[in-house]
Amino acid sequence: HENRRIVEIGPGLQKEYSLILETSEMAGHNAWKQTDGAFDSHDPDSPVNPFELYITPDGITVIHKTMIIGPVLRWQEDTPAFGWQLTSDTCTIMGYPCQKAVTEFRGRVWHAWFCPSLPVDSGPYKFRGLPGLILKVQDSEKHFSWTMTGIEKGSWPIYEKQYLFQKCSPKEAAKILKDMYLRPFVFLKNTGIRTLLPDGKEGAREPGDNEYSVAMYYDPIELD
Repeated sequence: HENRRIVEIGPGLQKEYSLILETSEMAGHNAWKQTDGAFDSHDPDSPVNPFELYITPDGITVIHKTMIIGPVLRWQEDTPAFGWQLTSDTCTIMGYPCQKAVTEFRGRVWHAWFCPSLPVDSGPYKFRGLPGLILKVQDSEKHFSWTMTGIEKGSWPIYEKQYLFQKCSPKEAAKILKDMYLRPFVFLKNTGIRTLLPDGKEGAREPGDNEYSVAMYYDPIELD
């Protein structure tokens, strides 16, 4: 799925969020919960990845808006240290000359292209630690990819939105999200919501805890 994401970089604070969700929320909608099929994330109209990142010198705050029906998760973690290996490969992105670097980060190998003429230690998602702004990064299997499509310079406040959060640890968040995707009926049950399925005999039944018939595609950015 494609998504348009905004990365705002300021002194001491960086924010990344989905422009699609931002536009939807401003219009009073919940785009990340709007799908044609109840649990079908293979559908091209399925929701975009509904997370926001806030990066400060003290660490990273992650806000994840759970799909289906569930809490807005909020957790904090340390800023990771990336062991980048610079290569001699170069390319041009939007007219900016870039150099390639490679690192392994939480279960995936990542290829990044940074611009030395833009001396900003930053990039999309959590990626940083290179001598120039990262304009493109993707994993080796090309499951995830960010590419800069434009740069705007200016002065404006960077806000952290206030939701009704459920605070948790990164480990707790990973379990909640995994259950949500792979065992959605268990996820709903744990949030106090009862679900029924047709039993094939003009009646209804409660799904079992190990029912995977409606499991959604689950491919997290970070594998460990």
